[in-house]
Amino acid sequence: MNKLIISLFFLFSGSPLYSQSVFPYEEIKLEKPADYKGAEALALSASNYLLFNAYKKDDVSRDRAFQFLVKWTAGDKDYNFTLYGVILELVEEKELMTLFIPAMVKFCLENKVLATNGPVIETNAVKMVLDYCNNPANNFTLKKKHRKRMEGN
Repeated sequence: MNKLIISLFFLFSGSPLYSQSVFPYEEIKLEKPADYKGAEALALSASNYLLFNAYKKDDVSRDRAFQFLVKWTAGDKDYNFTLYGVILELVEEKELMTLFIPAMVKFCLENKVLATNGPVIETNAVKMVLDYCNNPANNFTLKKKHRKRMEGN
């Protein structure tokens, strides 16, 4: 239920997108289980794009990659993308969620044996997001209260 609510929130809260993206994520068909399995490499690519490029507010390419990940996580049944603990507490922080979701996807796709262990996914996603935020080149300012909560995880 949480996954559905979160997915709907992000799908309908996106700003209008008018320019072209780096990759046409919106053209990827996700209708049946085989589509989701076949899109794993693209999901990892989108995650890496979001986690290894500097944050820019209102960046069309970032928005499209993130929207694709939200759609992919909402329909994929092989991994556990249920929000736990600190990630669930920070769900209303849209900018942070644009990092948490890719971090969860990246961890799951690179660690398939642990991909159903929610607490392990959460812990590793938080570490990835903190690493991203700690890099000044990424232009992402983490609020002190969020940093404190995430580091306490």
